Amino acid sequence: MLGLDSGWTLENTGILREIDGGAIYLGDNFFGDSAGGAILRNDAGAVINFHNTHAANPTAFAVLDYGGATEFDNAGLVESTSTGHTFISGNFINTGMVSVQKGILIVEDGGSSSADGISIADGAIFQTLDGNFVLN
Repeated sequence: MLGLDSGWTLENTGILREIDGGAIYLGDNFFGDSAGGAILRNDAGAVINFHNTHAANPTAFAVLDYGGATEFDNAGLVESTSTGHTFISGNFINTGMVSVQKGILIVEDGGSSSADGISIADGAIFQTLDGNFVLN
């Protein structure tokens, strides 16, 4: 697990792999009071892979919004290779590519993407929950 708080930005320029529910908490401080707000940025050419195969917990929160101005900006590749449900909570802005190879990738709190920026394999699902996700 990784907590980002107080306006911090985690910028991925390579490969970041989140495995079996080791979530990234945006706007949370594990060691004290949270000020809120944080950004997860995946640069062009970079990859973030969500891979949840934990049989006892088939639902994993990959990115959690814990308050304040949080955002997940993707200009690279976000891929879900999970066998269960994987959640992205918070504003998800996709200008890169999202690839759902297995399972269900759920965007919970809005955002945007171009329609051709999302690739969904046979049997996989990309789902939004709150009605504030815009495909343009």
